[in-house]
Amino acid sequence: RHCGSTCVAVELSLWLPARRMDLPCPEWQKHAAQKWDALSSAKKQSFSALTDEAEIHAFCVSLVNAEDVEFLTGIAQGYSVQKDPQSARLSREQGNGHFKNRDYAASALFYSQGVCQADPGTEELALCFANRSAALVHLALYKECLADIRRALSNGYPKPLEPKLLARQADCLSQLGGAGEESCLPDRGGTEQLASQTGSIQGPGAVAGASAAVALRYEPSKGRHLVAVEDIAAGEVILEERAYSCVLIPEETVAPRVERRGVAGTEYRHCHHCLRPTLCPLPCQSCSFCRYCGEGCRDRAWEGYHHWE
Repeated sequence: RHCGSTCVAVELSLWLPARRMDLPCPEWQKHAAQKWDALSSAKKQSFSALTDEAEIHAFCVSLVNAEDVEFLTGIAQGYSVQKDPQSARLSREQGNGHFKNRDYAASALFYSQGVCQADPGTEELALCFANRSAALVHLALYKECLADIRRALSNGYPKPLEPKLLARQADCLSQLGGAGEESCLPDRGGTEQLASQTGSIQGPGAVAGASAAVALRYEPSKGRHLVAVEDIAAGEVILEERAYSCVLIPEETVAPRVERRGVAGTEYRHCHHCLRPTLCPLPCQSCSFCRYCGEGCRDRAWEGYHHWE
């Protein structure tokens, strides 16, 4: 079963062309609730009985009219996600203030906001990456620091300041025992990692996205269930699949009094693709809102869906 007005609001938001907005959006929720209330009892009952996703989507799309498009476009004007160099500089300066007070986690969050606001390939972006690398080395996040140093240098970091950055790079490599950045970065394979382990599973009982150590069985008394066909170690992943859809809920929705709100909310501290927490996100190159745990998630998000948003 599904909640009528909420489902209508989400479906119409996905269908209508608009700039990215934080969710939930009270104005849009109210508008969708009014549309729901205006439906006849027969239509409400018909919609509530739907279980097929395609039918639910088709029903919601059939309700869209010019007024909805105009209304949602108007709301979106207040949720701009354009890059803003001035905001990037301000965030970097705020980060510098926290850095001087030795609050390195807070400074990294502000530098990250600057990274997301700065235009690609600019000195401002390079400075934000470099400053964040300084915070990360104090937090003993050496591999992440190396990644930011690489990004700063590739975005035109000022030549006169390079020696300081290269010295930091050498210090990180020393702390890591000489291992390079790539060998130290965490794996971001997700479901692809399990898929590479299982390959193309065939045969009776095979389950897509599952380890070869389990198989699907059926018994009248139990119904469908998984059984182990090989020894399985404690903690071993046996089943993993990608979520059909997901969204990060802005933190004021669940915790209105978040400390340092503006850079510490859920949507600022997690990858917008795999949802992993990260203190040093990599921004979308086209907007200032979406951020990711690394190049892999950023590229997969762009190719898969974000370039349509």
